[in-house]
Amino acid sequence: MPWLFVMTALLPIVSLASARKGFALLPEGERPQKAWVSISVPWKIILLMGFFAFSYGIVEANAYRGYFGPHSSPGTFAVSGVVLLGVLVKRDKFDFNTLCRIALPLTVVALFLISVLGFTDDYLSGFCVAGGYTAFSILIMVLCSNLCYRYGVSAIWLFGMERSLRLVFMFLGRCMYEYGSVITVGSVRGTTIASGIAILAVVMGMFFLLSQKELSSKWGASFLVGPEGNGEAVRKQELADRCELLAKRFGLTSRETEVLILLAQRKTVGMIERELYIANGTAKAHVRHVYQKFDIHSREELFDLLGVDGLQENVEAKNAG
Repeated sequence: MPWLFVMTALLPIVSLASARKGFALLPEGERPQKAWVSISVPWKIILLMGFFAFSYGIVEANAYRGYFGPHSSPGTFAVSGVVLLGVLVKRDKFDFNTLCRIALPLTVVALFLISVLGFTDDYLSGFCVAGGYTAFSILIMVLCSNLCYRYGVSAIWLFGMERSLRLVFMFLGRCMYEYGSVITVGSVRGTTIASGIAILAVVMGMFFLLSQKELSSKWGASFLVGPEGNGEAVRKQELADRCELLAKRFGLTSRETEVLILLAQRKTVGMIERELYIANGTAKAHVRHVYQKFDIHSREELFDLLGVDGLQENVEAKNAG
């Protein structure tokens, strides 16, 4: 525990120092500029994570009575391996909705095995608990990272909100299990009732998640004009929305969509290479594919298609108003 405390205290300091050094390596014109924008919390994905954390809290105590801890469980290793293999094989075509289809059945099975059927020391219970929770945790990180990338939201702020609410729901799940273990309603144990509530919440949440057409949705967040100096941030958000709509209409891949957003921001091929960590030939190939699918031949035609100049005028008018 003392070493855990020391490393936990050092981690933020080392991370900030590394980030500062990394940004210093960027040319002056490519460094991100701070701009304050009013934003509401993307409550939909955070609430979904809360449902899983609640379920995790209910079954957590009994799930790890065996040989494996919460972060070394074979379930965590297995799900992480599936994601890694999927990304290596499918690359940018990997469908992260797959994680939903992994997380839901594993969590439901774990709730039944532990709280309903009473298999408190069963190896399969721990495997399912850790696997389901790991799958949805990875999905939440992908969704939050996408919001940060597309809209320039502070990752520290967004992930901090998500993590805080997750811990609150996990604590509520633990409390529900502790009180449920000493309470019965008729002939039904309190833990069984708690598990039923958790299963209902998870199933409803997952159906809602799978009903979303795009993982790049705003998830309940709204991005508003705030104090002076944030026009560029608002323009970037609206431009990304337009790019997403066109990408869906013309059948662009996820990587081509990323390239399109950067092209719309007037970034050169060299800038795109550095930002996406891809080779020169690969970046040019993506640009060529975007042009072919849009049936255009120049950056000017792309700007006309996106209405970039008109978008800039709209933002300036909003700020002036």
